[in-house]
Amino acid sequence: METVFSTPAVGIVITGYRQAEMFADAICSALTQDIQCAVVLVNDGCPYSETHEICETFRSAYSDRVLYVRETNGGPSVARNAGIDVALRAWPNICALFVLDGDNQLRKSTIRRMLAEMIRTDADWVFPDLEIMGNGGIVGLAGDYSVLEHILRNYVDTGSLVARRLFDAGVRFDPDFRLGFIDWEFWLHSARRGFRGTYIPGAGFLYRRRRESLVNSALRNREEIIGNIRRKHSGWITPRMCTELEHRESPRYAVLVADTREVMLFTDPDDRSRRLELDEFLTRVRWHFATKRVSRMPAYFVVTSSAFMAEVDRLRVFHDLLWRLETACLRSRSGVTLVSSYELKGAHADMSGGCKSGAIALANFELAVKAPQPENTATLIVDTYGLPTVKYYSAVEDLNQIVKQIRPTAGCHTAASDVYVNNSEHRRKSPIGLAIGPLFGMSALFPLACTKRRMGFIIRDEKWAGVVMRVGAYASVASSKGWSTHLYWLQPAAVRVEKGDPAFKTISLLEDKQLESIVRCDAISQVLGAVGSMDVLINICCPEWLEICGSLRQYQCTTVVVVSDVHDVISKREVIQAALQVEYAVSVFLCDSKEVVCSLRALGVPPQKLITDFTEWLATISTKTS
Repeated sequence: METVFSTPAVGIVITGYRQAEMFADAICSALTQDIQCAVVLVNDGCPYSETHEICETFRSAYSDRVLYVRETNGGPSVARNAGIDVALRAWPNICALFVLDGDNQLRKSTIRRMLAEMIRTDADWVFPDLEIMGNGGIVGLAGDYSVLEHILRNYVDTGSLVARRLFDAGVRFDPDFRLGFIDWEFWLHSARRGFRGTYIPGAGFLYRRRRESLVNSALRNREEIIGNIRRKHSGWITPRMCTELEHRESPRYAVLVADTREVMLFTDPDDRSRRLELDEFLTRVRWHFATKRVSRMPAYFVVTSSAFMAEVDRLRVFHDLLWRLETACLRSRSGVTLVSSYELKGAHADMSGGCKSGAIALANFELAVKAPQPENTATLIVDTYGLPTVKYYSAVEDLNQIVKQIRPTAGCHTAASDVYVNNSEHRRKSPIGLAIGPLFGMSALFPLACTKRRMGFIIRDEKWAGVVMRVGAYASVASSKGWSTHLYWLQPAAVRVEKGDPAFKTISLLEDKQLESIVRCDAISQVLGAVGSMDVLINICCPEWLEICGSLRQYQCTTVVVVSDVHDVISKREVIQAALQVEYAVSVFLCDSKEVVCSLRALGVPPQKLITDFTEWLATISTKTS
């Protein structure tokens, strides 16, 4: 029977394997904390007798607060879990645990300071900087905890103080992750369960860095490990979830409304509640660049006017406009894109000339600011929305002025640049917003984050009689059931978007020839970025877009193909033939007649995939997504 103790408030679990010469120092650092801590020593089947002797010596000397567990070698996860379980049973009053690897150490005040921070913030865990033993350097992790950044980068070490409630909820280290980054998966599992951490500076966690270690081994297997993490958490790490986190934690866009001198921070333009005066915004940006902490900066800086924003809001194309500008920016040499209300020839335009009439300009903030000289060119997107030909102010001129104000700061040297950093895993890299798309093999993710249930409709132009009317009817039904509806409109020429049904929350005008060619060449990252965050995507008359159904299914998107007897631009046969090629990836076939159902059944489509009543089917899918 295990001994049950009662006094310590914090437990320290120390695991050791093949490192007897360092194990004793780690144990001493735990026992000499300036608040009393319970200690569990876990010998992970170490073949060296010295490890066992060290553990027995400390257990005997501190029998009132040291327990010793000797395991067969099962890897770090098994050893840590064994120590955690013993500590929780032996000390019922423990409120937090610190897992300490046997080659690391703690300063005397580390646990007291971290416990005080946990109580003050009510955080589920507290993570410190890493003080590198031997060279006096620090791997700095300063900043608010970000779930999104943690998904993208492994920046919280195992050496953190963890509240008991997290372990009581069943969270443990996964023994299947033997290749490395065990702590990364543990923290993501915790975040997925709703737990959150907080950072404490200078807490005194002493971290040993060696030329060869489990960390180095993990780096060699990085891609395989990340793939394993993504697969395990595939139902959670999705484009939709990451876009929502981005909007809350690290907005993608900083939008300067030039006539009000106000900066709005958002990913989804439906929520513009976070606002700063321009001077305050510039002060924050200068600080980020000066301290080399740019990961939480907006990825893109946008300049426009309130009159232009009112117009694109009225037409419901602001989301699409930002996405198009961002997509063009990713391909741009200068990192600057703009929309002009004038027809200008060529892929690039001289910003000292006609492009000054650009109504809105977007720049990759970091690229534009860090460029050695101001660029004189910008990638141009000519207006395809049918916007009124009003005379807008020069967005690019304001953009250049802001960049010039920040540029000297971006190159300055501060004490922060002398801090030791791990170049492969350090927290402060490029802005988070630039890394989300590549995580899913996409380019720019459509900036939609404030709606719960999303339904997208892909249609062609208006040559099919009644297409807009029929899609509008579907959208009206969906809207009445609480869905947010979004129209993706493939069209060969500019149309006036006022023709779109008012049931749609947003309207996107996609260039038919360009996107058809992208899909056929399998370079579909742009297409997936546009529609990848939808819960349901309904394809009407666009057979070439069926190629993306498989990719969408892996992100929990329900894919629907409409098959109708009244197709005349695209024949029913063509739609059916294309759909049958990817039938395994199509969730539902929406048929407008029993004859179409019979045709598809004869071709081998399972009956559970065939529906004729959109409203009835919507009720079933609404239950699943609510």
